[in-house]
Amino acid sequence: MTYGQQPGYGYPPAQPQFEPPAHLGFALVATTIGTLTCLVGTALGLVAIIFGAQVHSKWIAGDVAGATDASRKARGWAIGAMVANVVCVVLAIGYLAVTLTRSSSY
Repeated sequence: MTYGQQPGYGYPPAQPQFEPPAHLGFALVATTIGTLTCLVGTALGLVAIIFGAQVHSKWIAGDVAGATDASRKARGWAIGAMVANVVCVVLAIGYLAVTLTRSSSY
């Protein structure tokens, strides 16, 4: 303790922290692709956008844990949307391939 400093007063040492990424770009791309290919991807992408939009407001409010959690959830939902989009496209291509081979064999 230095001269003139009151015991127990003051701020704790500051930890340099940065705002977690909102993953809004990824969520928007996943939702747009979902709109073109698969409604499941669209729904999952919209959930990702909602969580991504919460990151900044929670960070500004001082809820570091909430902002980090919203960022993690936004990324997870966006990945889920992209996986759903890929699965839908693969299923559609498979369906078309089976349908076209059946129709050409008659």
